[in-house]
Amino acid sequence: MQRHSRLRIGFIEASGSWLPWVINDIRRRAEGRKLPEHFLEELQIFVTCYTSDDIEYITRQAGAGVLMIGTDYGHQDMSVELDALRTLGERGDLEPVVAQKILDENPRALYGL
Repeated sequence: MQRHSRLRIGFIEASGSWLPWVINDIRRRAEGRKLPEHFLEELQIFVTCYTSDDIEYITRQAGAGVLMIGTDYGHQDMSVELDALRTLGERGDLEPVVAQKILDENPRALYGL
């Protein structure tokens, strides 16, 4: 990532529930090296989430600049969530600034828009 500072990585079409486990495992394996609190944000790593994920917990662990909404729009299977944008915005348990990042700012950052 140091050689390619403009590189952005996206994990798309997956729940974000795995992030806290991975972050904890990376910290455990860092063997005394101090990692920034939200190192995934600094590495420009983005992960889609579902509206059913514990987004508040995930953002506390990963940072608010990591998650994007994942709808699987266009797929005709059980993972499609056509009202994901509205559902996330109406949850009521997310700070508006966090919802704005997930719905707009983070996807723009990943795709360079």
